[in-house]
Amino acid sequence: MSDYRGLSLPSWRNTSYSAGGVTLLGADGRPVLEVRSALTNVSDAVATVTAVSAEGRFTLVVNNPRKKRVSTFTDLTMDQTSPDYAVRRVLAAYPSPNMVTVKDLSGGSAPAPGTFQLAAAPVLFSVHTGMITYPMASFVRLVHHSPRLRADPRYRAKAAEYLTAVRQAVAVHEREWRDGGYFVWPKHMPVPYDGTEQPHNQTLGLGLTYAELAAATGEQVYRDRTRRLAAAFARDLTADASDAYVWPYWPTSGKMYTGYTQADDVSEWTPSYGRPPVGAQQREDLSHAGIDVEFAAVAHRWGLAFRGHDMVRLARTYTRNLATTDNGVATTFLYVDGGGGLAPAGQYLQAPRFMPVAPWEPALFTHARQVYDDHAVESQMGSSLLCVAYLNWFARRS
Repeated sequence: MSDYRGLSLPSWRNTSYSAGGVTLLGADGRPVLEVRSALTNVSDAVATVTAVSAEGRFTLVVNNPRKKRVSTFTDLTMDQTSPDYAVRRVLAAYPSPNMVTVKDLSGGSAPAPGTFQLAAAPVLFSVHTGMITYPMASFVRLVHHSPRLRADPRYRAKAAEYLTAVRQAVAVHEREWRDGGYFVWPKHMPVPYDGTEQPHNQTLGLGLTYAELAAATGEQVYRDRTRRLAAAFARDLTADASDAYVWPYWPTSGKMYTGYTQADDVSEWTPSYGRPPVGAQQREDLSHAGIDVEFAAVAHRWGLAFRGHDMVRLARTYTRNLATTDNGVATTFLYVDGGGGLAPAGQYLQAPRFMPVAPWEPALFTHARQVYDDHAVESQMGSSLLCVAYLNWFARRS
């Protein structure tokens, strides 16, 4: 299957977190207006065109029932000389409830009336590529480091096959890499916040694979990138009063953290965000922090970045900030600084994702195991298998 550019590439494509839209046709059946939404679950949204007058004026309503959000734009025209020109009016109203923008495809014709389903564009996310290729790269490293496994032609052949596949997959995101140690979503990519730096967890998701490739192959490019990623992440780690690390969801050096205006011309799908110099400054949440912690632990394991005291502080992030109980039942808070109130199930059930740093704070395992003991019947997610594996890994090694 191909991505939004029509390219078929060796990477997992996704439509759950991308932006998207629908092309509206005129009375003659030709494309006249592309209606876009950068809100998640965009495929649940519909665009309705009504009140098309003889003068070509119309009303556009974008409704996303799942999100319970409606964006309404009345008395629009495709006349570019009019103050009611659709592109300008919709942009001036941004951010509307459904984060709507439109693109003129006609040069003057109004869209025909009707209701039309929006569709999310297929996008390849670096974080998904990283989470899929990380265990493959780990397998390659295990075989390369073991004379016994290397001597077995079956393992040797499979490691070679995986290494080729992993190299090809990570290369898909080469255009997103920046030497400052992070990935970006290139401008015009149909995702919310195109043109901005990716959040820590999405950048470090592929960092996991880089670290394992560095250990498996010793190649300088992977070693260098792992170190650059680690350095950029480390700049946002702050030790709090309990000597635990806290950090933001978005990198502090990025445009999302500081916010931007339409005049900054940062993003096509999200033309403005926040009120500069304040944008999205929330702390990292538990489930996404699990990826960050995994990366730090792997980089430390292979001597590429971070030291023992960093592992201790990341472990304390869990034991001193996240771990708690609710009426005697083990659970967690939402954010790495202990804020956000009690976490929902989709968060506290990810507690074992911190297990890579449990060797520096065994109480982490005790609490994460209790979370699963107390909430076992709620564990319905695919990642639950990884969490159980992590619990078993620590139990067997301790």
